Amino acid sequence: LPFHPSHAMPIREFKDHMEDVLREVEEAGNQIKGAHGEPFRIMQHLRGGAFYPDQALVSGCAGGLFENIVAMADILRAPLNGEAVSKDPEDIYGIPGNALNLHVNPASLPIMEDLMRQGIGSELALAGVTMRPCICGPCFGVTDTPANNQLSIRHVTRNYSTREGSKPGQGQMAAVCLMDARSIAATVRNGGRLTAATELENVEYRTLHHHFNEKIYENQVVDYYGHANPDAALVKGPNIADWPEMAPLKENLLLKVAGSYHGSVTTDELVPSGEASSYRSNPEKISGFTMISRDPQYVPTAKAIRAIEAGPNLEHAPKNAQEAGDPSGVTFGSMMVSDQIGDGSSREQAASCQKVLGGFANLANEYSTKRYRSNLINWGLLPLRTEEKLQLPQGSYVYIEGIRTLLREGG
Repeated sequence: LPFHPSHAMPIREFKDHMEDVLREVEEAGNQIKGAHGEPFRIMQHLRGGAFYPDQALVSGCAGGLFENIVAMADILRAPLNGEAVSKDPEDIYGIPGNALNLHVNPASLPIMEDLMRQGIGSELALAGVTMRPCICGPCFGVTDTPANNQLSIRHVTRNYSTREGSKPGQGQMAAVCLMDARSIAATVRNGGRLTAATELENVEYRTLHHHFNEKIYENQVVDYYGHANPDAALVKGPNIADWPEMAPLKENLLLKVAGSYHGSVTTDELVPSGEASSYRSNPEKISGFTMISRDPQYVPTAKAIRAIEAGPNLEHAPKNAQEAGDPSGVTFGSMMVSDQIGDGSSREQAASCQKVLGGFANLANEYSTKRYRSNLINWGLLPLRTEEKLQLPQGSYVYIEGIRTLLREGG
């Protein structure tokens, strides 16, 4: 259920409490959207005691697996309401053009090729399923963004707010329910009415196996491993930029809080999906999207801190920083404070953008994933943690004396 992968329940349980659950989702969506445009509404998806989504997608590394897609084809061939079982591979349910359409992104080109070679691709095409490129676009909002107040069912990895590409700050809000591929196919097969795959009878699942063909990569990938060509010129377009110079960590560290937040800060807030993804090769530009959906002032605040030379400005710092002696031994940078940081997808830019903006540390009660914490360390940001209630507002200073020695000695 929106707006977090942990908001999960069996379909049968959801059906028993649909109205209550959807009202809670609607309320949560309106808290996210705020006063931007008309209120967020999804109760219209309840019709005649059933739940009808607007969009169905099975995509990328989580959903677009060979076994999933074959099972979906089997479900679309399954008879309903006493229909006779057919052995004709072309006798497959045809999705009406005005019904819930199904879109599939296989996880890889070898999977796509094998689906075509074993005839599954043609079955799905005849059914009206659109086979998309092998990309994870729907998972993080670069394709198939639902319309305002639409609700999409998807077998992808995550469903945080705005991850599907909607822009609540501009008045457009949508939501995603994560579902298994088989139940998505069952819902499409049942005319768009929410249906668990376990509710269907007479589904004959085939035991087809995926056969990986390495020629696909041999014919597409240039392999320079073990025989590099250092004289080859790198061709860089106008939107491909070098990493900026980053200040080294000196013996002492003076931090100024660029943003302080209650609750959780997700990686989707640290660097959003959608438009920001087009700047992955331009570190300075993509860093400009940091926290844009949560705190539009974070970037200018962090940049202002980054622009300050530590030495001439130590008079504004805490007393112990002023007494530290030689300012040349002090690194000055920004930090983020929140109860929990890092819930969300594995995007490395969530950490690198903070670093580009002059970040040197985060302070939290908890880091949601080891992956995000490791990314912080890899990018030279200290993942500071405390059990105490965090009450450090924006503009506060934190001074850590002897941090370089502490890190070297494992302190």
